[in-house]
Amino acid sequence: MESLKGLLTNMLARHRITKQVTNARIIEEANAIIAALLPADRAGDATAVSVRDGTVAVTCRNAGAASFLRAREPKILDAIRTSLPTAKVDRIGTRIGV
Repeated sequence: MESLKGLLTNMLARHRITKQVTNARIIEEANAIIAALLPADRAGDATAVSVRDGTVAVTCRNAGAASFLRAREPKILDAIRTSLPTAKVDRIGTRIGV
């Protein structure tokens, strides 16, 4: 009898959605980390929105939030890699906008 992990891995591969599920997990983890790092009254100022070619794209409401995240980029990436060892992330890209 196969383990649940093995069954899920096979199902993801069979439906060719492994990359999409991994990216969704990276975005969820990045948003949790960002929310924990930002001051409580500024938690909504930055949101991870996508992952492409190892870059996590984060939309920031203002330049202050973008600068804050860029200064903490290594900490955010390390936390993502620790939580999701198979995640291939090497950069945080920020853009200003809502």
